[in-house]
Amino acid sequence: MKAGRNDPCPCGSDKKYKKCCLNKISIYTFAVTPHNFKHFNCSIRLTEDDTLYTLHIHLQEALEWDNDHMFSFFMDNKIWNRKSEYSANPLGEGSANVSMKNLFLKEDQKFLYVFDYGDEHCFQIQLAKIEKSDDLDNLPLGLIEKNGNAPEQYECFVEDEEDIENFLIAHDYLETNLEIISKSSNERSAENWNFRAFLKMYGGPKDIDEEVRRINDEVSSRIDCTDCGNCCQTISPILLEDDIAKLSSRLSLSKKEFIEKHLKKTEDGEFVFNKAPCPLLLENRCTQYDCRPSDCESFPHLHKDIFVSRLMDVISNCSVCPIVFNVYERLKDEFPEWKKKF
Repeated sequence: MKAGRNDPCPCGSDKKYKKCCLNKISIYTFAVTPHNFKHFNCSIRLTEDDTLYTLHIHLQEALEWDNDHMFSFFMDNKIWNRKSEYSANPLGEGSANVSMKNLFLKEDQKFLYVFDYGDEHCFQIQLAKIEKSDDLDNLPLGLIEKNGNAPEQYECFVEDEEDIENFLIAHDYLETNLEIISKSSNERSAENWNFRAFLKMYGGPKDIDEEVRRINDEVSSRIDCTDCGNCCQTISPILLEDDIAKLSSRLSLSKKEFIEKHLKKTEDGEFVFNKAPCPLLLENRCTQYDCRPSDCESFPHLHKDIFVSRLMDVISNCSVCPIVFNVYERLKDEFPEWKKKF
């Protein structure tokens, strides 16, 4: 039943409909990943009045393809199920001109996009977020994020070793989308714990440490922690006495005042910040970066010895830190035999 102006808003805000969502429209953010190609993803934001054909056009923009073939969306996430299919030609002639609001999509819903029925390029699409807005002038729409190099529309042939090396480097993708990292870590929780068991049972600590340092050097050289700051937003370092002394002096506070204002003790008797995000953070930048706690300076601790002794923390940090996530995923690739054990 449609809500009246003075009824409670259907969004659950406890406000009246007229004071909340009456004049707002739904905004949909889609996360897109190709099947069998892990080096690319993108995010597309559309309004409730946009259509599946609009989504197709922005996908072609993200992929930098030619939009020269038929395409289909399968809304039940089952390829070639005609009952859930919306299709069209490159000009948009077909059933894909249905608007988002008429599809009755739900948050986290997954569906498939297939382009070019001959080559059958298939993409997984997930509705990552539905939000309400009445300020479209200040809300970016269309292709809002793109990571990595898209798969080739037509098969790419390389002729010599140098071409092959350049091709592989160009497609050496790192996942940096925090939302995807968090969701992927949760979805791969059992896999991550099984790989931990493999490392504990079969991996020699010295060999593992060397491999982790090598991968960490490669990954961390391409990800700027100061541009991310997600660890500062979500977890707290352990502060030692020297850290407390440095920071309290820098902030012109006594140690006692600093502790009372910013810290709390854990069950193990260690000092951590009493709230998140970190109180030293301003516009996602550390205001005391040159004297940050030693635990922050060494995070994510992948350079330390005996990696296998810290795997519980590593798995926890996979959902927080892009460096940890990518290192752990690449480490799995270095030991493909682990899957045979589980």
